[in-house]
Amino acid sequence: MRGGWKFLPTVISDLKLARRNATSTVYMTPSVESLEASINALQTTPWPSQPECVVFDIETAGEDITLIGLLAVTKAGVPVAIKQVSGTGQEARDILASSVLKVGHNVGFDLLKLKLEGIEVNGEVDDSIVMDALLHPGLP
Repeated sequence: MRGGWKFLPTVISDLKLARRNATSTVYMTPSVESLEASINALQTTPWPSQPECVVFDIETAGEDITLIGLLAVTKAGVPVAIKQVSGTGQEARDILASSVLKVGHNVGFDLLKLKLEGIEVNGEVDDSIVMDALLHPGLP
């Protein structure tokens, strides 16, 4: 979610408003309420000591990293915890330095920004943009 979780209430409110004011049937799966409840639950779950995978994204303002979003995922692909770290805090540094698989979107940008901040990212790193291109060759 661009801009960090501080905008979650606004996004949820906007989704509810869009659904309410739609001129045709709008299908949201999961429902807005279900999405909101899931995110709230993930934010209060303790970070696992050994997640199978960490999904990450950074938010920037100019040259500065303002937020690092992290999602712990189990072997079965089930999200188990969300963590957001303001700036470049030690907690995010420790998670990204672990050898666990990392997955991001447009990771070239994120890895460059993290490197410039002196944040080490270890382990295999996959990019959803590259994965999509491999799964759907020829699509724009």
